[in-house]
Amino acid sequence: MSDNNNLAKQEPAGLAEYDLSKAKDFEWTGRSMDWFLQMLVRQANDLGVEVGITLTIGAGMISGTLISVESYFAQFADEYANSWPQEGREDIRSTFANLGVMTKTTGDDPKLLPPQYIHLKNVNVHAAGGLTCTGLTLWRGTLASVTGFNLGTLS
Repeated sequence: MSDNNNLAKQEPAGLAEYDLSKAKDFEWTGRSMDWFLQMLVRQANDLGVEVGITLTIGAGMISGTLISVESYFAQFADEYANSWPQEGREDIRSTFANLGVMTKTTGDDPKLLPPQYIHLKNVNVHAAGGLTCTGLTLWRGTLASVTGFNLGTLS
């Protein structure tokens, strides 16, 4: 009986040394997602390539045009700034547009993280159960949430 009590109080081997701060080590970021889709996103970001794409995600499918992070933030900035009063509108637009420039991953610097987000314009959402939402301007999602993709868009 005392042996069972002692076992229950012992920590599993190695658990005490596990550093939770390393649980999301940036070196591993991107390894749980499709490297090929990540490459296509990088080409969109670095070269401005735009192509029709349909993504499979947990809730259904997202279909639209793959765009660069810079293009996404420029378009987002224009739309978002239009909802602000005229005074300060240009400052808001400029702030958001600059996010796309700052997060662009150009170059072969090995310190640069691979893309983590995918950006689409002219978006249609096809949810499980037949629910469809069409005509969305922009969509941003994590590459890790994409379970599959194909070139081309759904109507």
